[in-house]
Amino acid sequence: MIHATTPTHRVFYNALLESGVSKNKAGIMYFAVLVGGPKWMKVIKGKPCGLGIDCINEIEAGASVPNGTLTLGEENAVLISRPADFGSVGFTKIMADDVPELIKQGEDLDRGDVERAAAEAMAGDLFFSNGDEVGGDLSGELEFK
Repeated sequence: MIHATTPTHRVFYNALLESGVSKNKAGIMYFAVLVGGPKWMKVIKGKPCGLGIDCINEIEAGASVPNGTLTLGEENAVLISRPADFGSVGFTKIMADDVPELIKQGEDLDRGDVERAAAEAMAGDLFFSNGDEVGGDLSGELEFK
C-alpha cells in the first residue's frame, strides 16, 4: 500500500492520461508530484494499527514537519500540511536518481510502479509512513471573531 497518494494526486495522473499524455511521461510527472508536491493529512485522536491492536502514532506537529502548518478542514478536522518542495536539493536528487529508471520502463510504466518508486524514495517521510491520517493529541480552543 502506498500511503501518500491522495485522490488528488491520482486524479492528476488520470487527467494526464485522459488528455493524451503518454504513460511514461504521465508516470514521471506523477512521480514528481508524489515526491515534491504539497502533502497533507488529518490529525486524529490515536490511530488503529493494521493488526487489530489499538496504538497511537503520535507526532508533535510543529517539531515533526518543518514548514508544516495546522489548519482546519471540513467538519473542523485538524489538518497538518507542508508546501510543495519542487525547488529543493532533495527533490532534485530524487529526480536525478530515480527518473532514469522510470524512463527505461517506457510505456510499460504503470501507476503502481510509480507509487512504489516514490515510496522507496521517500522512506522515512512522515507523510509516506503515516498515510492520510496521523494520531495526535491536540487540544485547545478556537475563537472566531
